[in-house]
Amino acid sequence: MMADGIQISTQVLLDTADKVRTINSTLDQKLADINKNMNDLEATWKSDAATDIRAAMNALKPRFEEYKNVVESYAKFLVNTAQNYETTEGAVQSNASAFK
Repeated sequence: MMADGIQISTQVLLDTADKVRTINSTLDQKLADINKNMNDLEATWKSDAATDIRAAMNALKPRFEEYKNVVESYAKFLVNTAQNYETTEGAVQSNASAFK
């Protein structure tokens, strides 16, 4: 679509949202794996340092979840922007055809 010399592609927004979601999911899985591996060490790594590092990692879980939600909100924003633009563009084209 063309608007005043500006090329607008809602597909780019949708593709970017998909990429953001994929990266977000991959990061979430990696963090879960790290957390599981650290907790699995509890049976073999017994020390104050081990306890402290596991506690610190477990304490970060809510923050990681919060960041995951923020990134998902951004992906939703991109999708909503694309959908709203398509809806608006369709209405503009429909109204413009009334003048023909």
